[in-house]
Amino acid sequence: SRLDLTELDVSFTSAFRWLMGWPAIVTIIMVGVVVTVLQTILKTLGPSYVGEVLGEDPAKSVYIFAPAGLGALVALVPAPWLNGKIGERMSAALGVLLMSLSLFVMAFVEVVAPVLGPISPTNIVRVVGFDPSDELMVASLISIFTGFAVSLSAISVQTYINKRVPMLQQGRVFGLQSVLANAAAVIPLLLIGIFAELSSIELILIIAPWIVLGGAYALLVLATSMARGETPSGREVFDSFWEQPQSTSGSESAIEEGLADLRT
Repeated sequence: SRLDLTELDVSFTSAFRWLMGWPAIVTIIMVGVVVTVLQTILKTLGPSYVGEVLGEDPAKSVYIFAPAGLGALVALVPAPWLNGKIGERMSAALGVLLMSLSLFVMAFVEVVAPVLGPISPTNIVRVVGFDPSDELMVASLISIFTGFAVSLSAISVQTYINKRVPMLQQGRVFGLQSVLANAAAVIPLLLIGIFAELSSIELILIIAPWIVLGGAYALLVLATSMARGETPSGREVFDSFWEQPQSTSGSESAIEEGLADLRT
């Protein structure tokens, strides 16, 4: 029989209530949000980082942002294999770890430049007449890993959602993911602006991942309370990351369940 969409509740709050019933899906979405926020922080700090830390013209921040695209393309190759080998959740978590470590190493670029600078593949720009510093080349090399981390996390999160969220809910779940990413970036960026005035860019790169992770945790607790559920303990929040809802691909019962949720 034909599905009568007029009978369905397709509101934002309906999708939100449904999503809060699946802590595992919420937490993996938050993993993707964390990586996105860290990427936003890097883009925001880019010109200041080049000017204050590297002592270069801020216009040369293109050397940092451009190689990230290469890393994103490279991630397309191992991402499917990693998702099949260790699962989407572990792959997404690997993206968070790689992104955090990349930002951390950027804070010590002057220390690692003598070792990594000469072997950085981004030195290829010297062939066409450019002569950037070793520090800038190391920052460019690290940028490749940040792009890889963002792409790996995005692929893993979207694959997880596609496999486990009923088709009728997927569009709104992806929409919720975008809303959460934008909302989660507000407080960290405000804090970074304050710290930038009081301290240094290097210190921000060291502590920013922890601030973002704490913000993501708080956002998850808030989202759960808004869904009229009990506030999860710290152990429950992290345990929910490993809970795996049954895959909904090709499952008629899952589709019927999704329709029932929409009608309520």
